[in-house]
Amino acid sequence: MKQRPRAANRLGKSIFVPQYARRLHPKEYDVVYVDGKYFRNTKHDAVIKQIRDFAIVLDNKNSFSSKKIVTYADRQKDKENIGLNGNHGSGRTVYYGSRFNILGVGKTTLCKSIIPSHSTGNLELVGATRRIILSKWIDYFTQRTPAHLALIALKETAKYKWGPLPIPLSLLVRADDGSLDRPSHVEQSPDISIDFEKISTEYAKLDAEYFAYRIMLGAWSTSNYSLNGHIIDLESASFVKYRGPYYTSSSEYPHNRFGYEGLGFLRILHRLADIKNIKDVKIENRFYKERRKHLGRCVLSLLGIDDSRASAFFSKHQSRVIKLSNQFETLAKKISAPKAELNLYLPISDDENPSLLDMSHLFRNLAKLYGSANAKEKALKSLVRKNALSQINHDIKNLSMNQAELFIRDEAVITIVQTKDFLSKTRNFIRDLFKLLILLESEKCLDKKGGWNHRLQTMNQDLLGMFELNETLKSLAESYRIGNINPEALGSEIDKLCELPNI
Repeated sequence: MKQRPRAANRLGKSIFVPQYARRLHPKEYDVVYVDGKYFRNTKHDAVIKQIRDFAIVLDNKNSFSSKKIVTYADRQKDKENIGLNGNHGSGRTVYYGSRFNILGVGKTTLCKSIIPSHSTGNLELVGATRRIILSKWIDYFTQRTPAHLALIALKETAKYKWGPLPIPLSLLVRADDGSLDRPSHVEQSPDISIDFEKISTEYAKLDAEYFAYRIMLGAWSTSNYSLNGHIIDLESASFVKYRGPYYTSSSEYPHNRFGYEGLGFLRILHRLADIKNIKDVKIENRFYKERRKHLGRCVLSLLGIDDSRASAFFSKHQSRVIKLSNQFETLAKKISAPKAELNLYLPISDDENPSLLDMSHLFRNLAKLYGSANAKEKALKSLVRKNALSQINHDIKNLSMNQAELFIRDEAVITIVQTKDFLSKTRNFIRDLFKLLILLESEKCLDKKGGWNHRLQTMNQDLLGMFELNETLKSLAESYRIGNINPEALGSEIDKLCELPNI
């Protein structure tokens, strides 16, 4: 714990600014969650002792005390001022020891923002818990998040505009194995060595995985992604039920919408290219070429093909699979003109949801449909959402005219005159999908129906969206605050939520 961050070897010492902290007394906090998988080879008492070492808060005023703990905030720079919002780096986060990072420790000396949400130094319990759960869910589909090791609930609360009740504050401990190195560090210190081609590839793959596995971050910036393709800050992240242009943190920009976050990745890549003076690179062409390729590979996973067989099949039939995945994406994004906001912080009823197709519902039913009588017609009924289809007559002129809505109107909304063509392309997709299944079966890529069906269910299961998960976590936080459940019971509930519903 007394070692300097290993990240200093990668990012340079100039990035790190000493911050002085004090250790909390056990009466000031509860340990409510520990990642059992991460600490699986360590005895429980030793784990709890180690977690208690992370129970610290900043106290820079008394920096000369012999009991002071030295931690480090990291300098960052963001020309577009999207992620930092006026801060000069991490405003509430410190590196502690050689490879740990703690959120919610209080205001660092780099906290200069005047925006309330970015200047408190605090991390509330609901948001911290959501980060843990989403990291587990995301890592089931793709290993893209830092390890969230422990959650410590403080005996201190704060009120937030999104709820009438006070919320306990917390500390969230993450492991740093390079997954916290950000483009905003490179902007702060341009001498940091990067592999631009690898970064571009990883961002393209991550964007394909977003669409395939229905994950969204909703808040692109140079500080929200690592240089290795990790999703760092899950504050605004959510899973979605369908594949319409939903949003969380902002409704104004296409870059924040589900299905279009690649636009944000491209902004980051162009910024890195400018910083490193990289010229004559066809950034968009390379990004989308890699993205299309990886989405094809992901679609085979959605079709219930295990990894080893999927990789071999994709190598042999790449162009055919990519053609189908292109159809999948184009059609899955289509919506009727939305009647309601697509804000995932709010409940969106199925009756008002404008997504025209439910690809995940179709895929979950493939084992039952494949080989049955009238399979393609059944598949069409399983795929098309009748409520949304009936709303295509809705007047698209009622859409608001901000940048994102104009973009969505042109890219995703199906009008009444386009309906026939849309349904024809949907039938063609189903035809090509069943042809691909026949080929997969002929090359022994489909498991027996029981095993195949299980993989279809797990890869296409519906997970709680932002609103539903938040409601659950608010209830748990309030039960803990008023003493209806103890720290151990809260930790047990978090563990249950971390487990996917259908494994």
